[in-house]
Amino acid sequence: MLTAAFGNIRSIMTARVSKYEREAEQARANPAQARAGYLIAGTFVMLGILDAISTNWALEVGAFEVNSFMRYLQEHLGALWFIPKIMLQALVATMIVWSPNKPTIIIMALTCCWTASVVISNFIIASILS
Repeated sequence: MLTAAFGNIRSIMTARVSKYEREAEQARANPAQARAGYLIAGTFVMLGILDAISTNWALEVGAFEVNSFMRYLQEHLGALWFIPKIMLQALVATMIVWSPNKPTIIIMALTCCWTASVVISNFIIASILS
């Protein structure tokens, strides 16, 4: 009975993966969506780099990290804290390029707007404290 249940779950998951792969292939075949995917992915990574730069400057002049996960990385990795952050953002960017469907592009465009606001805030805080 348990084997049958796992077999059913496996077939459902296989069908979903196949469907998502087809949708991703169709999205990549659409030139506008493919370009949007590259644009959003590149913007997301660039904002991640700017976030690391602005955070480091703010920390140097006396600010503190609000994000507890980033603070943990800073405490345990020191000056190299930004490497896992940028690696994760590069992974997400790769996923965007692989499947540039409309919902992903919209969600990531909103994420880029939020990240840009964090970067601007970091630069403002750092300039005030320096």
